Amino acid sequence: MATPNDQPDMNLIVKLLEDIQRHPPAFTVKTLLAQHYVSIGWFDAAVDYIAELKREAPGDAEMKPLEEFAHATKAENGVNSGNNSRKDLVEGYRGLRQKAKGIINDLSRLQAQQRQIGTPISGLSARIQAILVGQVSSGIVTVRPAANPQLVVRAIQGNPEKGMDIVIADLQDDIYYQRAQNWSRKGNASHAENPLRAWLFMHAEHENLRRRLNVTETNYAWDLSEPVQAITANGGVMRNPLGRDMFTPKDGRRILMSPHGKPLDQIQARQPEYSQGVSPETIQRLEELADVMLGEEERDQMTSRREIGDFQAYFTTLLDRKQKTVEAFRCPAYDTHTGDAKATELCIHKAGKFTTQVAAHLMKKWGELGPPKGCVVI
Repeated sequence: MATPNDQPDMNLIVKLLEDIQRHPPAFTVKTLLAQHYVSIGWFDAAVDYIAELKREAPGDAEMKPLEEFAHATKAENGVNSGNNSRKDLVEGYRGLRQKAKGIINDLSRLQAQQRQIGTPISGLSARIQAILVGQVSSGIVTVRPAANPQLVVRAIQGNPEKGMDIVIADLQDDIYYQRAQNWSRKGNASHAENPLRAWLFMHAEHENLRRRLNVTETNYAWDLSEPVQAITANGGVMRNPLGRDMFTPKDGRRILMSPHGKPLDQIQARQPEYSQGVSPETIQRLEELADVMLGEEERDQMTSRREIGDFQAYFTTLLDRKQKTVEAFRCPAYDTHTGDAKATELCIHKAGKFTTQVAAHLMKKWGELGPPKGCVVI
């Protein structure tokens, strides 16, 4: 019979199982499958098939030696497995103590230098020394409780803008510490008598979720930092990164008003400057381009293509800082025929409608405010 170190033959196993289903009771096939299970070390499955064969064919003389071999091999394999586990544990602990010895030597040199320059000495040496002498439980670093309230107050005074974040982080540390402890009866009793602490911890978790979690009108839950990063990478366009649709006005306001939306304020604030920095000549070129694209009727669209090429040639004659001003400008626009504002491929007529709205928006801003002081006029 094969040794238990053989690899399973999945093709053979599948074929034998199919034969058992198609041609019951299949005593011979079940016997072959049980022998193969024993040979590859699947002892539990082999014992199950042997027990089934004994019920179906109690007088079969081959079952008893096969069953004895399966149980004996399983027991032997379990003993060897236990010995191997103990051996691995001993070798791992020896390696841990050897590493602790090297760390102790390095810490001794470090502490000597700390004494010379008068800096605080690290307290890790006692824990590592405990591991070195065999007191592993004394060297285990447990979860630390919350910081001293005075330290928390000083941290808030030093950075008042992040005061809420500091308090939440401190309460979270205390939550993790309390969860890591095994409550004694006395601890459970005091915890039940003082429900204020439990309510405070629950409020800290809820406040943290409330400030970071946002469910849009599309019923998708966001961490607010995710849409902010996507909008920033897209130049301030309020477009949902999961699709081609824009964020709804309500979702956009919620993102902008959140603490995570502060980086978007600067992008939004500079848009009026960009719109005022475009000269009437450039606006006129945009209007001419839009008229040509809207009136395009040729199949090859050569007229529109030539006009687009002329505008691109005009655009390249501008200074680099002026080109960046145009590229950074964002204008709300949509298809006036279908109302479509998705980021999909554009036809010539749809692009013409967008360009018309951009030119009208720029001309309106220019007429209302005129060229601002210090703004680059293109």
